[in-house]
Amino acid sequence: MTLTILSQNCLKYFGLLFLSLQVSSFLLLSNSSQAMAQLPAFPGADGAAAYSTGGRGGIVYHVTKLNSALDDSEKNDFGTIRYGLNNSNFPAGPRTIVFDVGGVFDLGRGFLPSFPEWDANGNGWDAQSRLTIGGTNITLVGQTAPGAGVIFMGGGLKPQGNSNIIRNITVASGYGMRNWWKPGDPFPEQPVPNPSSLGPGIFPDSTVYDSLDISGTNLMIDHVSTLYATDETISMNEVANNITVQYSNISQGQNYPQWDAEGGGFTGHALGSLLEAGTGAAISFHHNLYAHQKSRMPQTQGDAAYYDFRNNVFYNWMGTAGSIRSPTNANLIGNFYLAGHGGDNPIGGSNTGITTTNGGTSVTGGSSRVYREGNLLDTNRDDDPDDGTVVSGGASNPLWSGGTSTYAGTTDNARDAFDRVLDYVGANWWTRDDVIDTPDERIIDETRTGTGKIVAWADDPWNNDPNEGVEWRALKNTPQANRATDWDSEASVGYGVGDGMPTYWELQHGLDPNARDDTGDFDNDGYTNLEEYLNEIAAWPAPNAIVFNNANSDGRFAHILNWDANPDVGSVHPWQPSKYDTAVIDNGVVAVDSVGQHAGNLLLATNPGDNATLNITDGWIKVQDASHGMSDGITVIGDNPAATAELNLSGGKLTTKTLLRGAGGSFNFTGGTLSAETVGFDLVNSGGTISPGASPGLTHVMGNLTINSGSLAIEIGGTNPGITFDRIEVDGFADLMGTLDVTLTDSFTPTLGESFGFLFANGGFNSNFSALNLPDISGLGLGWQLNPGGSTLFLEVVAGGLSGDFDQDGDVDGNDFLVWQRDSSVGNLADWQTNYGLAAPLAANSSAVPEPSSLTLLALVTCCGALLRDRKRS
Repeated sequence: MTLTILSQNCLKYFGLLFLSLQVSSFLLLSNSSQAMAQLPAFPGADGAAAYSTGGRGGIVYHVTKLNSALDDSEKNDFGTIRYGLNNSNFPAGPRTIVFDVGGVFDLGRGFLPSFPEWDANGNGWDAQSRLTIGGTNITLVGQTAPGAGVIFMGGGLKPQGNSNIIRNITVASGYGMRNWWKPGDPFPEQPVPNPSSLGPGIFPDSTVYDSLDISGTNLMIDHVSTLYATDETISMNEVANNITVQYSNISQGQNYPQWDAEGGGFTGHALGSLLEAGTGAAISFHHNLYAHQKSRMPQTQGDAAYYDFRNNVFYNWMGTAGSIRSPTNANLIGNFYLAGHGGDNPIGGSNTGITTTNGGTSVTGGSSRVYREGNLLDTNRDDDPDDGTVVSGGASNPLWSGGTSTYAGTTDNARDAFDRVLDYVGANWWTRDDVIDTPDERIIDETRTGTGKIVAWADDPWNNDPNEGVEWRALKNTPQANRATDWDSEASVGYGVGDGMPTYWELQHGLDPNARDDTGDFDNDGYTNLEEYLNEIAAWPAPNAIVFNNANSDGRFAHILNWDANPDVGSVHPWQPSKYDTAVIDNGVVAVDSVGQHAGNLLLATNPGDNATLNITDGWIKVQDASHGMSDGITVIGDNPAATAELNLSGGKLTTKTLLRGAGGSFNFTGGTLSAETVGFDLVNSGGTISPGASPGLTHVMGNLTINSGSLAIEIGGTNPGITFDRIEVDGFADLMGTLDVTLTDSFTPTLGESFGFLFANGGFNSNFSALNLPDISGLGLGWQLNPGGSTLFLEVVAGGLSGDFDQDGDVDGNDFLVWQRDSSVGNLADWQTNYGLAAPLAANSSAVPEPSSLTLLALVTCCGALLRDRKRS
């Protein structure tokens, strides 16, 4: 069913923000019997390897050097990636490899001073150019690297072992140069083709690279970019089992003429995936992009393994996109096939020339070993993905290893998958901008626009045209980037300085930046502190709102097993809300009791009859307006007018862009801190702290403001209202009891005559604060004076300070005596007696800050309904 729309007019200090949003409802699964005992590898992990544990709780090894080339004398030194992947360098147990350096890890041969004409140009050498990721419980997290991230060139990776995780790296394979050219030899000229004399010769296939050649179990490959391979891009052999490849870019192989050592002449090998997993193996490929590959998108063969290809995008192939060969089994569900314009292709036979071949329009055929549902094929090359046709035929039911589904998440329809994949695929997706200057950005843009082509070379060694191979050379020359020395400051315990978490992040989460606490669990949810950081910086939006189901039976917001990102009844996909996600709590009592909680929107009680309570008792939750996903920074208490909901803020901190309350909603503010830009109802503070907007910032109360007790915290770091000092704008009246608590920030020093209009109340003031806590500026010969000016309350800097003005508000009255009673060290009681009833002269114009006349345009929200927004794309 479709929920009611919640519309609001939120007039900000400088303009009108209009939100009118609609989405389908999501059903709550209370106390679900499908609650999973295991933690996902990270929020969003899915498929056969969803529960890989990787390096959780183990050693943190820091990569601090790019040295990795075969002839680099330091390639195996401490701080290198090769050292970190050598299991003999570490005791048994889990290991997480973080990167304090970003740039190109050259796996081939480097510059040789004795042979200045030698230039591998980012390519490899032989099989030694590959990196093996073996052992058990290893996590490789490229999202930790500065700059352009982690880029492996001149070789491939061989993921092996068990329960390993690889995230957010780029592998641009290149080709091997053995049998092509070696140091000391002149650069060869392309000979007249003659296979009988060439043998493996000048275009061999004996030293080609898959970007990833997978051979292991329980391996999670997430958000990896694999490019410019010279055989398959991602392959796996008969040892592979329980493998997930998700949100990865598997694109742009090099389709140059290779001499096929097995016979058949010259052929191109820009190939997607050759998959040969063993009998009964479960293999998941979901939300990946295959673009500009000649074929094998994918090709499965070998024993009777089970493959699930779901919500992938296939763009621009030749002939038929892929093949499912007996006795393997495959589900092809919700995939989008977009025909392209082909591109470079070897002439073949003994001819090393290259021709142009049109893109293919055929896809994998149906059989009893292939289940197909919801796939779309667009073959008219009109650059429009909205006119695809359904691909039918195949088995009548999904095919799963052991009959049990390995995919728990939402299956998008193929058209939605097209957008979702292109929005979030590949390494470090969040760094992309509107400038197309990386291979990922180019390939994604070409898929969206139906442009680009299959290419023979990343950089043709026989072509000296400076306009050829530009992208490859730019990637090769990616500048090195290093973390600052104080980024992560704990002492080394033998594996690198720091515990993997930066100082700023540890301080935000109440951790000691001088203590190694990576294996701790600050929110008691099963993920270590280090995992929390890694998961936060690499998060991406869930496909749906994430609904609280309390499957862990503890009512805690912080626990991932209490959340479900799959709206289908009977299916559960645990996914902790991030800043990109809408979090929905429809029923029950939920507690925020720890730091580090996030949401993009937070909705309480979205259906008629719902009854939801959120208690914020400790820690913090940030409801942020992020640039992606279902995220507007809006918190709604009682999203449906026929529901009841409470938000009780008694401790901790709630930060939200907008706080709204429906007809059946209530907000009880007895403690803690509220930081909001807009509050859409009468705000009553009965013991908490109001901290306007951002820091500093602006809070607009669309009603009356009552401070019965507690405080209003105002930061002053300059003279610009709502920007460098905090300001509150109230549509109605302001009843001000409690404490005004003022602090100076950013080393700001007030000067005589400055005036800070920190509170505007359109309906005036019913009373003033019962206590003032003001910064001491008496050493500057200055004091403070609180002065109502029309509808604005000013805090003014006045000349001198009256003796006996213990609360520094510019006058000497009974409040000063109370301050002295609490702390007699503030001054001499005789001064108070002498100056009682006096006030310092004003030195500022109380009308210095104009009243915003546009406030008359504001309208208070009168109805509540669903407040969800279609995912935003940048």
